[in-house]
Amino acid sequence: MNTPPPDSPSGLSVVLPLHNAAGVALGVIDGWRTTLRSLNVPYEIVVIDDGSTDGTAALLEAVADPAVKVVTHATRLGTGASLRAALAVSSLPLILHAAADYPYTPGDVAVFLERIDAADERMEGVKASLVAGCRTGRPVPGVWKAVGWVYRNFLGYALGIPTEPLQGWLGFGEHLRSWTAWLVYGVPFVDPNCGFKLYRRAALERFPIQCDGDKVHIELAAKLTFLTSLIDEVPLTPKPDAVPAVSWRERRSFFRHPVFYPPPGLIPAPPAPVAQPAAQVPAAPDPVAVP
Repeated sequence: MNTPPPDSPSGLSVVLPLHNAAGVALGVIDGWRTTLRSLNVPYEIVVIDDGSTDGTAALLEAVADPAVKVVTHATRLGTGASLRAALAVSSLPLILHAAADYPYTPGDVAVFLERIDAADERMEGVKASLVAGCRTGRPVPGVWKAVGWVYRNFLGYALGIPTEPLQGWLGFGEHLRSWTAWLVYGVPFVDPNCGFKLYRRAALERFPIQCDGDKVHIELAAKLTFLTSLIDEVPLTPKPDAVPAVSWRERRSFFRHPVFYPPPGLIPAPPAPVAQPAAQVPAAPDPVAVP
């Protein structure tokens, strides 16, 4: 970890889960190094080799240093498990998750840091616990532009809810998932499965991470929303790349039994009871002889 300058904002742990990414791993890490050095903030990079079989592990061993921590999973465990492992070895108060399956722009983190430190006047100065990215840049098909126009006008005129047009097309399946996340879990994001998210560590320590896979994006946003934490969504640098597929295989278990108590180890154990001395029963007086 580098030495924090005296005027720096909160430190940042960047979590980079990688799976069979030997061709891009070094470039991704170097890109983040360059960006983080330019931000003048204390930082660390936590790279998770999530069960790679293509030589990614060997490459990561060569780049590990005090500012780059490497965690290796023998088998692929998923996004949620990788984030859970990163939390266990990282130490800074802000956690940025940045997946490598999409060409995210590291420089976008500067806007995220500004947004998460900005107090919301409507909520008496409360700051966001989560700032999520929204992937943009792909043109919206004409038919869906028309559907969106009708939908926005209905919300605006009939219900008084102003909405903005889509800034990019994520694919019908991904937009269907976003509507599902909103209706079922109360997650108000346009792109809930985006792998570029900035969290406050203190917010993530309020509950355990249950989902091992991609559903963790919905889980964390839903839990923070339920706990009335402030969350926000920011458009990312436009890209023409297609959005990678995700799997919600854990949707039933999380829906049936969401857990909100803090993870083990964060609540101090109650003090051991102090043994109290046994109560002293006064001895019976000697019998008095009666003449």
